[in-house]
Amino acid sequence: MPAADQKDVMDVPFLSGLFTEREILITTSSATHIVDVIAKGEWKAQEVARAFCKRAAVAHQLVCIADKTRDHGAFFLTRAFRRTASP
Repeated sequence: MPAADQKDVMDVPFLSGLFTEREILITTSSATHIVDVIAKGEWKAQEVARAFCKRAAVAHQLVCIADKTRDHGAFFLTRAFRRTASP
């Protein structure tokens, strides 16, 4: 997972080491290209689905981390506001 202060996480799939080169290729391809490659028998629909599910799982983890970080920060801001009556 990225560093706590990293704001742009678009490169996580490429740098995380969680994806094979083929999974990166699949998940960065256009829908029409994917259909063409599956039709040619070069990729199987199952591996395409698995690659996208894997990428979605990583995206979900990143969203959850961002949400927890935001909630954590909100907690401290609320506590400070209650103490001082100013943000």
